[in-house]
Amino acid sequence: MDCQNSSVGSLGRYSYEKDVTGVVVKGCTISGTMNGVRIKSWQASPSSISATNMTFDNIILKDVGNPIIIDQNYCPFQTACAQKAPSRVKISDITFSNIRGTSTTPVGVTLQCSKAYPCQNIKVQEINLSYNGPGGPITSSCANVKASYSGKQVPDPCN
Repeated sequence: MDCQNSSVGSLGRYSYEKDVTGVVVKGCTISGTMNGVRIKSWQASPSSISATNMTFDNIILKDVGNPIIIDQNYCPFQTACAQKAPSRVKISDITFSNIRGTSTTPVGVTLQCSKAYPCQNIKVQEINLSYNGPGGPITSSCANVKASYSGKQVPDPCN
């Protein structure tokens, strides 16, 4: 099945938002998009919500930017967000499994979580991504995350 992309968010922008749980994305091919599989939350969330129990499984990526990304520092208005507090969205129990393909960016796995609420129980399993552009090979970037890794890991996992 072809998918445009798989993005959960923008979470935490408004105070009336509710928890998000039980999202499953399985068996998709994503081609030529800015993001592959993504969870994003706003900086300085007005209230604390949870994003939990999500699975991204058996995904083929073809020439996508940001193949696997959790971004808890999201703000499209950088000057307005530069001095804001970290996201208050609690992200936990997320599985990225059997994701493979090609990236148009050198960072294949980005797990950038909130200082206030670090991501918990993030499982990264059987990842095989490639990048052939300048600045290669493909890498990972992580902050404020408790992740476990199993199976093949390309790029190498964060320490």
